[in-house]
Amino acid sequence: MISVAGGLSSFPGSPSPDESCGFQVGCGSGKRRFYISFLQRFATPKGALFFLCCASIAQGFIISGLFGVIVSTLEKRFHLHSTETGLIASSYDISSCISVLIITYIGGRGHKPLWIGWGVFLIGIGSIVFSSPHYFAPSYVFGEEVHNVCNSTIEQGKCMESSLKSYMGLFVVGQLLHGIGGTTLFTLGVTYLDENVKQVHSSLYHGIYYSSAVLGPAMGFLLGSRFLTIYTNLGEIVEITESSSLWIGAWWLGFIVGGVLLIILSIPILMLPKQLPNTEDARMGRENEIHGGKMGEDGIGGSRFSHIWHSIVVLLRNPTFILVTLAATMDSCLVVGLTTFGPKYLESMFALSPTQAATYFGILAILAGASGQFLGGFIVTKARLSVPGILQFCSVCSFIATASSFIFFQHCPDIKFAGATMPYMGESNLSSTSHVSMCNQACNCNNDLYDPVCGGDGVTYYSPCFAGCEGVFDNKTYSDCGCVTSNFTHTATPGVCMNTTCATRGIFLFIFFISILSTFSAGTPAVQAVLRVVPFTQRSFAIGVKFVILRVVGSIPGPILFGRVLDLACVVWSSECGEQGFCQLYKNVTLSSNMATLIVVLKSLALLLFISAWLAYKPPTPSLLDNIHRDIAIDTIPTTRGSGGGISELLRHRPESKFDSFTYSKGASFLRMVQGFLGEQTFTDALTNYLNDLAYSSATHDDLFQHWIDQAATDGLTFPYPLQDVFETWTLQMGYPLITMERVDASTILLTQEYFLVDPKDSAVDTPGSLTYKYKWYVPFTYRGASEMGTDTTNTLWMDLSGTANLNSNEDYILGNIEARGFYRINYDDNTWSKLSTKLASASFKDIPVENRAQLIDDIFALSRATKIEVNMALELAAYLSQEDEYIPWYTFNDAMQYFDSMLGASPIYGDFSQYILDLVVPSLYNKLGWDDSNTDDSVLVERMTRGLAIDAACYYGNEECIANAKQLFQEWMNDTSTIISSTYRTDVYCTAIREGGLAEWDFMWAQYLVTQNAQLQTSLRYGLSCSKDAWILNRYIEYAMDSTLVRKQDVSNTLYYISSKEHGKYVAWSFAANNWERLLKNVGSAATSLLSGAVSRFSTDFDLDLVESMKNVTGPGYYNTLESYKTRVQANIDWRARNEALIADFLGSSIVIPTSNYEDKQRSAVVPELNQEPHQFHRHRPGRY
Repeated sequence: MISVAGGLSSFPGSPSPDESCGFQVGCGSGKRRFYISFLQRFATPKGALFFLCCASIAQGFIISGLFGVIVSTLEKRFHLHSTETGLIASSYDISSCISVLIITYIGGRGHKPLWIGWGVFLIGIGSIVFSSPHYFAPSYVFGEEVHNVCNSTIEQGKCMESSLKSYMGLFVVGQLLHGIGGTTLFTLGVTYLDENVKQVHSSLYHGIYYSSAVLGPAMGFLLGSRFLTIYTNLGEIVEITESSSLWIGAWWLGFIVGGVLLIILSIPILMLPKQLPNTEDARMGRENEIHGGKMGEDGIGGSRFSHIWHSIVVLLRNPTFILVTLAATMDSCLVVGLTTFGPKYLESMFALSPTQAATYFGILAILAGASGQFLGGFIVTKARLSVPGILQFCSVCSFIATASSFIFFQHCPDIKFAGATMPYMGESNLSSTSHVSMCNQACNCNNDLYDPVCGGDGVTYYSPCFAGCEGVFDNKTYSDCGCVTSNFTHTATPGVCMNTTCATRGIFLFIFFISILSTFSAGTPAVQAVLRVVPFTQRSFAIGVKFVILRVVGSIPGPILFGRVLDLACVVWSSECGEQGFCQLYKNVTLSSNMATLIVVLKSLALLLFISAWLAYKPPTPSLLDNIHRDIAIDTIPTTRGSGGGISELLRHRPESKFDSFTYSKGASFLRMVQGFLGEQTFTDALTNYLNDLAYSSATHDDLFQHWIDQAATDGLTFPYPLQDVFETWTLQMGYPLITMERVDASTILLTQEYFLVDPKDSAVDTPGSLTYKYKWYVPFTYRGASEMGTDTTNTLWMDLSGTANLNSNEDYILGNIEARGFYRINYDDNTWSKLSTKLASASFKDIPVENRAQLIDDIFALSRATKIEVNMALELAAYLSQEDEYIPWYTFNDAMQYFDSMLGASPIYGDFSQYILDLVVPSLYNKLGWDDSNTDDSVLVERMTRGLAIDAACYYGNEECIANAKQLFQEWMNDTSTIISSTYRTDVYCTAIREGGLAEWDFMWAQYLVTQNAQLQTSLRYGLSCSKDAWILNRYIEYAMDSTLVRKQDVSNTLYYISSKEHGKYVAWSFAANNWERLLKNVGSAATSLLSGAVSRFSTDFDLDLVESMKNVTGPGYYNTLESYKTRVQANIDWRARNEALIADFLGSSIVIPTSNYEDKQRSAVVPELNQEPHQFHRHRPGRY
């Protein structure tokens, strides 16, 4: 056993404190965790699932199983009404509601297994408290004189039983403890599993977890019914049997057994680690289905508990979350109500004993409930359902459950009960409390003594006395019963008459099984929907808020409501010292109609809410061309691959090295192009057939291609080339084509295709596909002439493998790749580029589709990097942005400016370059959109994204008003940390305030970073802290970053990159690395290279090149290859500046003269800038941005 103080581990080979199994003593800075190595084998998702399932089973065994079984016994033993037992049941949910927000808000950001473990321990203690009235109350005595006949000498009672109700308080206390402990299991337990498994497996784990939660109640019903066959006073021999109405079973025994078991189970859960080892990747990319793309992080996740109310407001603004939660609330009300009173309903409706009713209900719960929970999770996992699919599935399940709920309208015949369901002979009055009639009026019967007998006439009487019986023989049969009809023998036997038959019991139980199965099948998927539509860091709190709503609206009123429904159908009440006691008999027709109405209403509401959630859900709004532009940039490097060995890579399992985001993204771009030339209907029909035909079987890209080919033939589509060959040219070859357009004469344009590489000196790499197709593609070249601008006209010309094609057109100019559907770039001749620039600069620039405006920007800057176009032409075309207000073109331009900013950051013309950016962004975006971000409706999401981009650029490049506003917002936050800074521009405010401020601002934000638990907010804070201009502050920040107690190890690499990739930080970072290399390696390992790579992204002088070379003396041979690659990048940067800086200065009209005479000498090996795939230092890759 290893003792680790303060949460730190200094033992080689031992896991980090957050990933270690062991005991923890104390909290905060004084905590000590005792690491137990042999337990580490259980620190896996399956191990955690096992222990949580065990605890869930034990919890369900007690709360939802035993309690439902012993309700009738509890009412009889302690003289409680159904409404009062309903209140006891609701106490569980009341305490849950009171504690859940605190538990999920604080526990969700802390050590979840510790919270869960102590919660399980608390449930165990609560169970023991719940059983304590058995020991504290007077021992149960059913009376010495069994024969309650007419004018008997039975003692009328001292009404001591009335004091038994005082023990109700212990039941409530036990339930309150149950509620607090159970809250941790089904909030933190759910999110702990979700955070430690991949999203695709999450629903299966939850299905298993919730199935165990159903298995527990089922075991409770079965074992609880067995316990009731044991007399309550263990060891006492009694003459009555279980069938006697005076029998009280050992209701308390199950609570003792379950309580001890839960206390034992809490121990391994307490020893689970905060996060399971090697599960960091499971927490990545988990917010891709948030409703409307809203991160909902404005001010959320801070350590201040005062932020909780804002967190609640953000969740309540999420319509999908609210509607799914309300639907689950209806089901919760139903499930909790039936769990509490379902056995009692079966007992009354089908004249079953408590044991029989509990057994039937337990079997239904096991088979239907557990199967439903597992089935729902399995289907979501197997079908890989997205949020809309999940909500549709829940709607179907609710529809089936609603339809099957109508079975409750069927009812069985009522028991013939004298004075209650039928009058005494010769009388017409009915009463639920008075059983006196002409035939027993002289018997002086005691209403407090309920001891039913079955008369010879088949009618049940309240007691032998109320049957008018005057004698008894054989201790089994009462004689001379004056109230028994004279046509029969005037005798009666103990017990209720079982003369009712109900042939529909089997049908009822079968359809009830379908209803339970359908209801529970929607349970796990509903939880998955909630988890997916809220931000990842809010999931625990979202489950907590859902928990509160479920309890307040569903679980708390559920038992009370169902108890009231039962009480309204009561026709025979017991009496306690002259006051109404508990119900002894229900009128079946009233009971069935009341229950059926309530259940059908609840299920119908659930159905409508699930459908509404499905209709209300809005997936995140993507940047339309984001993936296309990224993929088209990455795929210019000769080491990239085709999207297949083809599309099959997307559709069947592959090694991890190829089953990555690039494969997905390039494949998506290819699919978009295919959709363009096939047409949406043909494309969709073929894809639907493909998925249906090959469901649950292996597939290759040829299978998909054949379905497209077949559907195209069915729809009568024809193409100039075989579609199989068309598809293969795109999927079996790396890269993509560059289409060069050159006007030959007034009516002819020559199109030429070539394999586009960003570095012209790179050569193509042969692959099996390229050996066949020679890096030529069948290109669906779409275009629109000058006169067709502003229309929907789209012309198509297919290019073949010859690589050339003639386009006949008399148009003044041609715009290619309409709506950027094709996966290719276009290089126009100079004249056409000029005319397109002129068109963009005109008032009618929106005649060009927004996708093409973005594509023109992306193409021309890529071509300038590849030395095919002079950079001033690109800057000239981009000048039209001063009137552009759409997000996509601006996004593309900002992405293109990353490299410019890195290269010109230390150039004497950087001020002119900054002014160029400001002249574009301020009039078109910043002045129009401003800072007001109060409207967070989905309809303005893109506008908010554009506002964030505008503020980002304006503040970064020095707009004084922007800087002043950012500093003011930051100061307001310093004055009051509950101040909310919109996530739209939060990172920009942080960075600007730190860059323009000093030590006070930096120390304040560092303190905020240390106390916040929100991962996304932490990223924004870490980035903002890197914006300081002070070298000594940046050096201190690097020191902090190397301390794993301050910056998580998974965040170190990005943090070091943030620091070194700034203009003010590049030399600070490089110097730190050169002077502290061994210490860096010891503390952060391979992340140390992030400190170098960030600086290299800005190195662009011979001095910088020498710095990289000299670093070899520091790092040693192990990093020579890395440093050589850095030298290549720096040389590329030097060459770019030599080739372009003077041109840029001339375009900007700078007064600074950049020498160009030595340009040829600077060529050396003439390396073209490598695409920077590292995180950029502003705009697109700014943390905290959408």
